[in-house]
Amino acid sequence: MNYTDHIEQRTRLKNWMSEQHLPGVLLANPAVITWLTGFALPLHPTTSLYMGGPLLLLVEDEHFTLVIADHQAELAADIATQPNCAVMTYAGYTASGPPMNSAPLVQILSQLVTRLHGSIGVETEWMPALHMDTLRANAPASLTFTRIDGWSEPLRMEKTEAEIAQMQNAFDLTCTAHAAAKALITAGNTEFDVWLATQTAIQRAAGQELPFVTDCTVGRRAHIGGTGTLEVILPTDSFVLDLGTRLDGYWSDTCMTYYAGELSARQETMHQTLLAAHDLAVSLIRPGMIASQIDQELRRFITGHGFPEYGHHTGHGIGTLVHELPRIAATSSDILRSNMVIMIEPGIYFAGETGIRLEHAYRVTPHGSERLTNYRAS
Repeated sequence: MNYTDHIEQRTRLKNWMSEQHLPGVLLANPAVITWLTGFALPLHPTTSLYMGGPLLLLVEDEHFTLVIADHQAELAADIATQPNCAVMTYAGYTASGPPMNSAPLVQILSQLVTRLHGSIGVETEWMPALHMDTLRANAPASLTFTRIDGWSEPLRMEKTEAEIAQMQNAFDLTCTAHAAAKALITAGNTEFDVWLATQTAIQRAAGQELPFVTDCTVGRRAHIGGTGTLEVILPTDSFVLDLGTRLDGYWSDTCMTYYAGELSARQETMHQTLLAAHDLAVSLIRPGMIASQIDQELRRFITGHGFPEYGHHTGHGIGTLVHELPRIAATSSDILRSNMVIMIEPGIYFAGETGIRLEHAYRVTPHGSERLTNYRAS
């Protein structure tokens, strides 16, 4: 994504800041920074001792300053060339200094805060206490801080065309993992065999290391979920593969249920019921629909067919986080609007026996919806 792909997001921020009478904001939520700039730090399963401090973005009027560790500068080279943008770096690692050294970033913050004025919004939930203390200790008398945690969630719900194109790439990539997994879901293999195949397929197709989230379990324990274990797949097992990855800052999420052998009569009925539940969801998804109504209708449909109610949400939004608003759940007051992208994932579970979940992504259109996930659910 290039600079022009983020003009709409920055306009939404500008308008919001004007409404809140904030001359500036200091952002620390990586998902929000990606949404505004396209800059996405690599995600790793463990925290590196040499990563530096948190990613920060200072917005003053219409000027953006990205604050990162120096070893990340190459990743942000495009940001530095954009209009009204700058990249400020600090020493994240030196041969003579200790790992996890916070002093360089503290020094940068001490300098930045002296040029600010008025009321500045801060994402305090993402800001370490040390750095908030630094801001307060060095702030001019005329400067005050306002908590703005969660400010972007409603603004990020409606996706731009560039965002949807980016998400489509991520969905397509995830579908390659489903194809790889399907071949290994046979009696005698383990959950871990399937997990490894999906992980490998995604990394190989992308040509790079990507973050990866998954439920990869036999249906007998799908109500719990989790990553693949050494649990052996039985001939009678269903297998729930719920996985997503982040490509260029945007997440995918998918879920399909496969079978190690011939479906039992009960599994066949369960699967067909969930397919029909998705058809029902498609008939409900449109601008103006209240998210909780979709949740209620799908639960009523499944229990009406004699199956137990599933113990998780019916769906959720997706974007620079794998779970975003709108939330498709019983207590949600979110109202669907065009260009929202939502996941729908009803399930049927019998603990210790079998379980099935099917998930697809839908883009809300002016008159209904468009499915973005392309793998077969039957």
